[in-house]
Amino acid sequence: MKPRAERMVNTARGPVLQGITCRGCGARSFPPARFCRSCHSEDIDVIALAPTGRIEAVGAFDKTAFGEIRLSDGMLVAGGIEPVAAAKVGRSVKFAPKDDIVRFEIVD
Repeated sequence: MKPRAERMVNTARGPVLQGITCRGCGARSFPPARFCRSCHSEDIDVIALAPTGRIEAVGAFDKTAFGEIRLSDGMLVAGGIEPVAAAKVGRSVKFAPKDDIVRFEIVD
C-alpha cells in the first residue's frame, strides 16, 4: 500500500496544498488518501493544488472562521479563514497555513 500523502508540503517557494488525482477515473480529491474516493483504485498521483481561490461557504464560531474554498483549479477544500471579521462568501483568498493547519487569508 502506498504511504498517504501529506495535506501540505514545504517547498523552496513556500508551503503547497496537496490533493490526489486518480489515473483510472480522473477524479481529484482533498485531503489526499491512499485510494480514489470515487472508484477506490490505488492508482493515484499526488498533485499540487492551486494556492488561490474564493470563499463559497463560511461559518464562524468563537473568533474562528471556517469555510469551503473553491480553488482556482476547481478543487473544493475546507479550511480556516482569516481575518474572521472579513470572511464573506465571494472573497478572494490565498493559501496561508499556520503551523499544520489548512488556513486561507483574504486578499481582496
